[in-house]
Amino acid sequence: MKENLSYRQLKSLIYVSNVLNSSLDLETILDSILQTTISVIDAADGGVLFLYDPDQDALVAKSTTGFDSMILNQLNLKPGESMTGQTFVKKECQIFQSMREVHTTTRSLTPRNLDIMERSIPRYPFSTLCAPILLKNEGIGVITIDSFQEDKEFSTEDVELLKAISHQAAIAIEKGNFYHEKSLALDQFKELNRQISNHNEMLSQSVRLHRDLADLVLKGKNLQDIIDYLHGAMGVNLSLFDRSQEELASCCENGLSSDVMEALNDHAVRSMSANHLNRQTLLFQTDGDEYHMLLLPIGLMPDLFGVLAVFSKEPLNEINTAAMEHACTVLSLEILKEEAIFDTQQKMKGDFLDQLLKGNMSDALLHHAKQLDIHPEQSFMVASLHFEQAFSSAEEGLLERRRMIHTFYRKCQLELQDSLILLKHDQMVILFSCKSENQRSGETERIDAFLHKQAAAAKKNSPSFDIHIGIGRWKKGLQEVHKSSKDANQVLYFIKQHGLNSKILHYSELGMYRLLMQTPADDIEGFIMDQIGSLLDDSKKKNDLLETLTCYINHNRNVKETADVLHIHPNTLHYRLNRIEELLDCRLDMPDQLLNIQMALKLYGLEN
Repeated sequence: MKENLSYRQLKSLIYVSNVLNSSLDLETILDSILQTTISVIDAADGGVLFLYDPDQDALVAKSTTGFDSMILNQLNLKPGESMTGQTFVKKECQIFQSMREVHTTTRSLTPRNLDIMERSIPRYPFSTLCAPILLKNEGIGVITIDSFQEDKEFSTEDVELLKAISHQAAIAIEKGNFYHEKSLALDQFKELNRQISNHNEMLSQSVRLHRDLADLVLKGKNLQDIIDYLHGAMGVNLSLFDRSQEELASCCENGLSSDVMEALNDHAVRSMSANHLNRQTLLFQTDGDEYHMLLLPIGLMPDLFGVLAVFSKEPLNEINTAAMEHACTVLSLEILKEEAIFDTQQKMKGDFLDQLLKGNMSDALLHHAKQLDIHPEQSFMVASLHFEQAFSSAEEGLLERRRMIHTFYRKCQLELQDSLILLKHDQMVILFSCKSENQRSGETERIDAFLHKQAAAAKKNSPSFDIHIGIGRWKKGLQEVHKSSKDANQVLYFIKQHGLNSKILHYSELGMYRLLMQTPADDIEGFIMDQIGSLLDDSKKKNDLLETLTCYINHNRNVKETADVLHIHPNTLHYRLNRIEELLDCRLDMPDQLLNIQMALKLYGLEN
């Protein structure tokens, strides 16, 4: 029997493999996985295939058999919730052999999910088998199958068979996702091509312009080359802005002063801010001349690439306007190409940096460093940037973060060309380098100025974002990079934990506070109360004494300077100091006691 079953398992796996390879459509693949699983496991009467959605941090039902799919498809399970959630967390097959065990485990469902489940099934199953779908040892989903027949139960052979099926399913899903992504990209190109075709039909007189623009793209010309050509062919002034209102390229007539062009660009940027990158036509005056401005969005809604601003003293006719719209399509393709190159380069560099930050040094990593023109013996410093957002729409927040990160990346490439960037959800990690140790100080100043400037610009363009930046120490050699990363992450934690006004902080600036970062808050509070607690109440006298003590210590215990700052007589200061020593039961001329009081005052100021 066991041999027959094993032989049948082999045939079943071949059947499953053939079915999964018969389609590249993701929905078809998901349905095929579940249906073939039910068909080859005798005890299975129904089941659900869940995929993990990182944005929701939930397992979402994608395919069902034997249940009311209209109801069950509303089910979203958190990792660890019920049988499916537990299997996802444990990353191993689980079998629940009795109705009682099934019923007990499903009690961990939220009331909403429990109601959905009970309305979608005829009754509780007599047994349930769950298998995680793992890709590169990371959970991407779970296959859950149920038996509603008391005389049938899942066997050990069924468990092994479901494991094998889930492995094939992971490969098929990855292939389907890849195909889906490529299909979406292809649809984008088809949509852009559709726009081009429509424009060609309307603009038979602009064939030359279309051909020339196409030649520019085929020859690998960049955005500035395209803008220069449009200026020469149509005699208009142009500026191309990205979605963050940063100028990407521009070209103007020789007689136009830089002041006038700057004024024109200012008008364009203000109009972009007020109208959210929508198409618009404006008329305004600058330097005594009247200009018509046409703003054309680049790309497709909702994720536009930017805006093309066209300035001219005479309004564009319909044909020239249509030609400009066609030019926007070409610019969209060029920007899309550049972003695709950006994504590819970023993934390669990000994978390298990810391994580097983990301290996983290897010959392969050193070879990768050489490919990226990184010298292993240079000095390196890591900055960790955390983006906090408050958006009601997750999609809107994702787009905004993507725009902000892309702007940061482009600025890094322009001003800090040796940097590498790793993107992780709402965090960005930047690796800086310098060739020699005596250049560290100058590089640090340049990097600080850059980060402050970009953080301020990002906050201005996206007020709903807060950016915290922690910067590690310079370390010599690639093998030490992970230590600088650890520094930067500790600084980030310190900034967020204490709500500091300073959003950019170096590890070296923490001073003694780095010794306290692992100290529980209760212990710190206890230390403060032990040392200066007698001065910490709301009475004015105690507040005066606390201010006096702080000022006295900050002025190196200089009586004259302290009295002058507090605008009191030295005798009054001596009286207050004596009173402080009485309340704190200490002597301010004893170094050890003074050090404890200084630390307590510093910590008290930090906590408040």
